Amino acid sequence: MRIKDWFNERINEQLRKIIDQIAHFLWAFIALIPVLIVDNHTIGGGLSGLLIALPRELVDQWPIGHWKDTLLDLTFFTLGGLTIGHLLS
Repeated sequence: MRIKDWFNERINEQLRKIIDQIAHFLWAFIALIPVLIVDNHTIGGGLSGLLIALPRELVDQWPIGHWKDTLLDLTFFTLGGLTIGHLLS
């Protein structure tokens, strides 16, 4: 069962939408913290790229049928973050 479906069965749609938007805000905030606190911009960017990908790959795509595809996607999100972090260096 998908996480969104699980929530939909337990709370009303309006409350789910409010929780969803709060979660989007918080996740963006949390995911970008490594860029601010890690001294090495490349590593901070890579960590942020990975954090940005986690909800998409592990929540929206759940249940995961092809772990190799998921790991490849996470790798390229991280590489994208590493690249932009390196450009900031």
